[in-house]
Amino acid sequence: MANEPFYKHSLEIGNGDILDRFIAATESQKPKQQARPPVQARRPRNTGYKKLVRPGVWDLKVFMGTNPLGKKSYKGERFHGSEPEANRRLAEMQLEYGSNSPRKRTEMTFGMLLMLWQSAHQKIWTEATVANHASCARRLSPLDDIKLDQASPRTFAKFYDGLLDEGLAASYVTRLHSAARSAVVWAVQQGLVTSNPVASVRAPGAGNSDVTIPEPADVSALIDLAAKKQPWFAALVQFAIVTGARRGEIAALRWEDIEQRSDGDFTVTFSRRISRTKVTSGLKASDSKRLVVDRATIERLEQFRDDSGWVFSGRGGPISVGTISRNYRTFADEVSTDMGTFHGLRHFCASHLFVQTDMNVIEIANHLGHSRPSTTMDLYAHVVEPEQTGAAHALAALISA
Repeated sequence: MANEPFYKHSLEIGNGDILDRFIAATESQKPKQQARPPVQARRPRNTGYKKLVRPGVWDLKVFMGTNPLGKKSYKGERFHGSEPEANRRLAEMQLEYGSNSPRKRTEMTFGMLLMLWQSAHQKIWTEATVANHASCARRLSPLDDIKLDQASPRTFAKFYDGLLDEGLAASYVTRLHSAARSAVVWAVQQGLVTSNPVASVRAPGAGNSDVTIPEPADVSALIDLAAKKQPWFAALVQFAIVTGARRGEIAALRWEDIEQRSDGDFTVTFSRRISRTKVTSGLKASDSKRLVVDRATIERLEQFRDDSGWVFSGRGGPISVGTISRNYRTFADEVSTDMGTFHGLRHFCASHLFVQTDMNVIEIANHLGHSRPSTTMDLYAHVVEPEQTGAAHALAALISA
């Protein structure tokens, strides 16, 4: 008792609860600790510094850390090459010297991995693919600080569920998942990480084969309605049906891409697209594609030709993909409640190529710009009925001969 504080000993002599009340009052006078705000995910710090000295020459620098005396140190280098090559070298310097660079494979974060993955493929991917994966990386940024060798598939699955709860389309979330999976697979191959927590995560849109294909009568009614109110859009819809082209491919088309053939029809070359309001070279799955388009369709477009050089011009440049979608939605709502989106015209084109032409799947895949015929079959196998293929008759004839 002699070692106990005086106030405790004296207060214990009286009422038994005085001590408790005194301690409670003392505690209430202490400054209350503010609740810590939730940790916000952030992009990896210290991603390096790059400056263009003159064409083809770059100054690169990464922060290496602070010594015990508080002095900051940097690693610099003058690099000769293109910007994609400079980006890749900067990523290599960051990985080797950077202060937040993982020194062990177990320290590799998802954000650092995404940066290295993009930098390593700058020279391989098309400009459109680079822009697409950069967009995916930005959307995946809440996962940046996760250490991959400590992550579980549930981490990624819960993140995808959250995006779906926000109202994002399953197809878009699947695209993010595809980018994440490709990046981690590459990292495993490079020995940067030892496990792949994304591999066993099921794509959010997997198994979703519901495709809205508008009825021919509804498409004709939409074109007729547009011809009365916005004739140029009627011509655009007709062109979309004939080519099966995507919005971005149509919006980025220039008159120089259309050449007349000796038979009177036209060859249309698609070699660029609109991606995030920017014109980029290359298509989604290839560098370019060429299609033959009938004369009547092109002549309908020529009625609205101007001096801009764009087949479909907007304010000071090509028409925006948003304008295309809004116009389609306006006319579609007046025609039917089940016409889907503008992208449905691409499905309309593909399904009728299968049903009403003798084109094989390879030819249809080339027409649509798919990288593999298997992609075309995955999307449109449901529109090919067995009796339309003639397979049974052909095989019966073969064995009876």
